[in-house]
Amino acid sequence: MSKTGVHKVVGVNFFTGRTSYVRPKQGSLELATGSGAFVRLAGIPAFLTARHNLTGRHWTTGETLHSTGRCPHSISINVPIVEDIDHGARFGFKETIVELERDYRPIWNELTVESGICDLGTIFLDREWEAGFIDRWKHEHDQSGNFKVGCINDYEPWQTTVEREHKVGSSAFVLGFPLSLTAGGPNRPIWRGGSIATEPRADFEGWPTFLVDVAGRKGLSGAPVLVVGQDGSTTFAGIYSGRVLSEEDNSDLGYVWKCSAIHDLFRTVVA
Repeated sequence: MSKTGVHKVVGVNFFTGRTSYVRPKQGSLELATGSGAFVRLAGIPAFLTARHNLTGRHWTTGETLHSTGRCPHSISINVPIVEDIDHGARFGFKETIVELERDYRPIWNELTVESGICDLGTIFLDREWEAGFIDRWKHEHDQSGNFKVGCINDYEPWQTTVEREHKVGSSAFVLGFPLSLTAGGPNRPIWRGGSIATEPRADFEGWPTFLVDVAGRKGLSGAPVLVVGQDGSTTFAGIYSGRVLSEEDNSDLGYVWKCSAIHDLFRTVVA
């Protein structure tokens, strides 16, 4: 960040300013690092990440992922903040800590399909939360103007994102924080490139996913996946949640939870 806590956009990609560095925690103990992004639905910002970032457990075996056997009680999210104007904007971020249980119940939402529980989770943060959060950030950094939580579907109707079709073999990028690395700033993601490896219309092994062939690493779980279309446009295609095979298998094939699955998840929360 600059001394004022605000960057001016100079050649910064739209999606670079809309990705979140996340840290699941138990008390002061950081259990892992990961990635995430926000989507706006009916005016409400919803945080998306891999479900295992929220549970601290492998999504199919249920085994704890941290060597101590501990699971997160909270998650630190670097929330992207963008100026709400069409062209040329200032942006920044502010960390927030979200407790993962309320009245002994998880505060996130998950999606169950015939195959089981998907490795996809969302936390809804209402308009009042967003307004107060932005006001505190503006006060901290002595800013004026219209700002909002930066969402991956800003300036495009969510239904358009859901209905867009992607083609196998297209260039794909996983946009996040591999091995806790950032790109020139504390919330600047790294773009890991590859291609769509399976037909996006088909469900891989019964899950609402397709595969990408991208060199995935720890810390990328929950990262937004972007696809380059034939017209050269870059669009959001889903959420990455890790490799299909273990590191020992030396395979870079990884799961992408489709926008249609994200939409079905949202429909379990918002009528």
